Amino acid sequence: MLGDACKDGKEGAHAFAMKNLSDFALEQHRVYVLRHFEVEPAGSIVCSAYARSNPEKIITARFPQAVVKSGWQEHDNTAKLPWPLEVISFHAVRLGRRFQFTLNCVDFQREWESEWPQLI
Repeated sequence: MLGDACKDGKEGAHAFAMKNLSDFALEQHRVYVLRHFEVEPAGSIVCSAYARSNPEKIITARFPQAVVKSGWQEHDNTAKLPWPLEVISFHAVRLGRRFQFTLNCVDFQREWESEWPQLI
């Protein structure tokens, strides 16, 4: 059935990208940590994370044309946070052509809207 729904390749590529990006989600028996989060001057958000059980497999994604909607952190200076930060949850909701993302970590929270992220 899935093969029939993805004949044009576009949906298949999107599904493949979504599968790869699901590595950011908390999967069964995995605890992820955020090692980097940056809002670039050009308007993209770049962040990277890894599973504590597999620290050499770092996942880095760019969220193009991002608009930060809200944020909170324990310290005003992010350098004072205890990096890497344990990820409590990462959630995505489709908003038409864009998406709303919510990242909750110990001592750090961000919510933003952007295009679908690209693995880099």
